[in-house]
Amino acid sequence: MYTRDELSVQYQYSDGQNDLEGSTVVRWLVDGEQADTGLSYIVSPADAGKSISVEVAPVAQTGSVNGVAVKSENVTAKARSFILFEARDTEGNQSTWTTDGTNAGTQIIANFNANEEGVELVDAIDFGEKKILSVNSDGKRRMAVTDGTSEGTVIFNDNGLDTLSPTGFTEFKDKVYFNGYSAVNGHELWSTDGSQEGTSLVRDIAWGNLDGNTPRSSNPSHLTVLNDTLYFSAYTASAGSELWSSKGTGSQTAMVVDLHPGLYGSSLTHFNTLGDKLFYTAEFYAFPARGVYVYDQSKDTNTRLHKAFLNRAHHFAAYNDKAFFVSSERGQKGWLLSLIHI
Repeated sequence: MYTRDELSVQYQYSDGQNDLEGSTVVRWLVDGEQADTGLSYIVSPADAGKSISVEVAPVAQTGSVNGVAVKSENVTAKARSFILFEARDTEGNQSTWTTDGTNAGTQIIANFNANEEGVELVDAIDFGEKKILSVNSDGKRRMAVTDGTSEGTVIFNDNGLDTLSPTGFTEFKDKVYFNGYSAVNGHELWSTDGSQEGTSLVRDIAWGNLDGNTPRSSNPSHLTVLNDTLYFSAYTASAGSELWSSKGTGSQTAMVVDLHPGLYGSSLTHFNTLGDKLFYTAEFYAFPARGVYVYDQSKDTNTRLHKAFLNRAHHFAAYNDKAFFVSSERGQKGWLLSLIHI
C-alpha cells in the first residue's frame, strides 16, 4: 500500500435485537490517531512509514445504541516512488516518461521541447514524493517539479524563474539548494521547497557587475552537507574561489577560510565527508600544485595533510571510518594510480 492510494472499507451490520442501523462511526487511524472518517481514505504523503487501520463502531437507531467497535489489522504505508527516463515514440517524437515499475504506471509526463541534441532531462533529485528537475525546454535550461504524473509536472516560469539554469541539486534542511542564474545576480546560491513561490535566492555572494549589465557570479559548486551546515566552493572578486558555508539563510552564509589570500583563490574540488570532517582538494602555490585539506567542524580548524602521496590526490571516498583517495604520480612508463587511505 502506497501513499496517494485510496483505501476503502466494507462491513456488514447485524444486531441481536433486530434494531436498524443508525449513524455507525467509521474512523481511519494513523499511528493510532484519528486521521479521517468515512468509508474511504486517501493515504497522504505524510503517512509514509506509518501504520494505518480502520475502526468501525456500530450504532443502532434504538435499543442498545452502541455496539462493540471492530478494528482492522495495521498496514504500513510506503512512499510512492518512480523513475524518469526519455524515450521516442514510433514517429521519433521524444518525451520524458515516468514508471513505477508497472505497465499501468508507465506514462508520458511531459514534452519539454528538447534542445537540438534531443536531451530534455538534464538532472533530477528526489524530494519527498516528488522530483525536482533541470530540463532543456524551449532553448533554456529550466527548473521543473513532478510527482510522476503529467498533471503534477510544472515548469518554473513565474517571477523570472525561467532563466534559473539550475545545477548541483543538494537536499538540505527540508529544501533543495542549487546553483541558479538570474539576469540581476548571475550564478548564485538558491533554494526551493518544490514550489515556484518557495524558490528564492539565498545570497548574492559575488555582488555587483563585471561591466555594464553583466552580473558577477560566485558559481557555487560541490555543495556538500555536513551535519547542520552546507559547504561549497564560491568565487568573489577579492578572494577568488574559496570554502564557504551556509546554515540556510543569507545572513548565515559566509566564507569559512581563505586558504590562499589574493585574487586567484584555491580552486576547490573533490568534496566529501567523514564523521565531523570535510575533506577536499585545493590549489597550492608551490609544487605540487594540489593538496588535500581537512576542515574539522567540531574544532573549526582547517588543515592541509602534508603527505607526499597526497600531492596529486583526487576522487575521495569514505568507507569504514577511513578516507580513501586515488593518488596519481608520473612514473617511467606513464602515470601511476594508487589507492591510499588515511
